[in-house]
Amino acid sequence: MHQDIEKAIDLIDHKIVELQRAKRTLIEAFGEKTLQVAPSSGTAKITRKEAIIRLLQEEGPLLRSEILKKSGIPKGTVASVLNDKTIFKNKKNKWHFIEQKEGEPKEKGPTVVQ
Repeated sequence: MHQDIEKAIDLIDHKIVELQRAKRTLIEAFGEKTLQVAPSSGTAKITRKEAIIRLLQEEGPLLRSEILKKSGIPKGTVASVLNDKTIFKNKKNKWHFIEQKEGEPKEKGPTVVQ
């Protein structure tokens, strides 16, 4: 095989490895699936932040490991979502959902329908 062709193949193989790493990183951060809930009229997609909010509302405060296990959301995404201090608070290693009270000014964060 010609030396230039071998160099090109090596370069392509190297780029493939880099792209596979980037793909794994994106999958870890954003996951391959979209979470869904089934309301009374069909299936509607919800955000992962909404899924974590609902999980904490239903289960109460949870350890990060419990959120990961029960939600199936990738670790990086859970960490990113929990960084929103306007709606999540960590007390004694358990994560709590902070509900907005009526009349409080709205901060960044989703509207939660209960």
